[in-house]
Amino acid sequence: MTRSHSINKRLYGQRGTVLILFALLLPVFIGFMALAVDLAYLNLTRVEVQNAADAAALAGARKFADTTSFSVAQTEAQAMVVANGAKISDATIEQASVPGYTYAVKVTINSGPMNFFFAPFLGVASSSDVQASAIAAQSPSKPGHSILVE
Repeated sequence: MTRSHSINKRLYGQRGTVLILFALLLPVFIGFMALAVDLAYLNLTRVEVQNAADAAALAGARKFADTTSFSVAQTEAQAMVVANGAKISDATIEQASVPGYTYAVKVTINSGPMNFFFAPFLGVASSSDVQASAIAAQSPSKPGHSILVE
């Protein structure tokens, strides 16, 4: 009986310890949450913007080879950027030079500032710019065969 009394005394002597540990570790938990959520969102945005750039460059290179008009290819690439629906604030489409390929299009997309959810509470940057670029080319000797260069 003395033994159980001793165990109970020790257990009740530790009251409030969990609350103190939780209060001390709460900023760490929020930091991990910020890292997980904000970096996942940043990565998702980068993938969306890169996919839009890749698709636009491929469409532009194919249209450039079909029509031999860069302005028509530029319009096609711009339409593909809009069709992909990524968060895009600025898209630059220009003619590129790729050795061995006559028709090449470079697309650079800037999504503008992407706001984070939890990072501002920790004093980290509240936003980040996301940029992606792609170069696609097509050779007249291989019609219908576009390649993604960069």
